[in-house]
Amino acid sequence: AHTGAEALEQVGRQPTDLIIADLLLPDMHGLDLIDQILVRPHLQDIPVMFCTANADPKTVERALGMGAVDFVKKPIHVD
Repeated sequence: AHTGAEALEQVGRQPTDLIIADLLLPDMHGLDLIDQILVRPHLQDIPVMFCTANADPKTVERALGMGAVDFVKKPIHVD
């Protein structure tokens, strides 16, 4: 999905094991995406992981406090 709205639409119509999202989406902030997931009972159990370059400590703490399962900072270096 390219936007938060598209992501919500896709996970609402097909089985989803994990949502991996950036914080900086074209139509909403990634934390708003979590808010939208939490108000939909049928989506609440899907884990959300963020992969983003915007990883300030307060945002990481807030995302994890809202239920994100992990927070990976870009760029990712695989050794």
